[in-house]
Amino acid sequence: MENMKLIMESFREYTKDIENTGFVYLFEGDESTEVSFDDFFSSHIDCDRMLEEWERSFNYELGVLEEQIVAEGAIANVAAKVNDWFLEKSVQAMQLAQRSFDGALRAAATLLSGANRLAEKYPRITKMLAIVGTLIVVAAILGVFNTPEALASIKDPSTGGVLSDAKYKAARGFLDAYSREKGSLDTTFLTGDAIKVLDMAHEAKSVVDLDNIRVDSAKLGKAAVEQIIKLAGEAAGGDEDANELLMKWHKVGSLLRVQ
Repeated sequence: MENMKLIMESFREYTKDIENTGFVYLFEGDESTEVSFDDFFSSHIDCDRMLEEWERSFNYELGVLEEQIVAEGAIANVAAKVNDWFLEKSVQAMQLAQRSFDGALRAAATLLSGANRLAEKYPRITKMLAIVGTLIVVAAILGVFNTPEALASIKDPSTGGVLSDAKYKAARGFLDAYSREKGSLDTTFLTGDAIKVLDMAHEAKSVVDLDNIRVDSAKLGKAAVEQIIKLAGEAAGGDEDANELLMKWHKVGSLLRVQ
């Protein structure tokens, strides 16, 4: 978890050094006007409207890129432009994440949606944006960049309340067991990220609903939580095997350290 915080801090320092954060297109009917992102971001419009405007601009610009790819006949001919554009939008998304937790989730989802539109022809974009999207979500879970005093937790999908500390730790242990069972390097990385998502959600300022985090690591984390809730119900009904697993995973999860 400490490593993830260092990554986030490095990304923030990197964005501070970027003098030009690019442009967005604002629409009135079918007419668009290009404005600097800095002016757009410093405007006094509310967060929801800002996100709607940014998402519309993102989709418009992506459509223009797709037309250029078709005109050039191959994405390789415009690869540098695609990379630069996605980097620009990643920086903008990170800025938008400062406005609200929901803003971070929507910005990350927009980036990933755009990457998926080009995934078949340009898979490297999807991998890059998946990482950036996760970082944006992590930033939001940390309370939009800095929340060392945060004390809230993960939403329990079975009750609508807060997931207990014991279930959270058992979910961490379950993910460790899942990773060991699968044995692949990809699964190891994915489960590691899922544990980090759970850890940061557990420490967030407000209750975090994993359903709202649209990255694979959060989906796996949610699946782990649901498995623990299911086992807890079985253990409460007298299932000794379920109780034994819960105790085992709780112990592992309590001691587990993720780099």
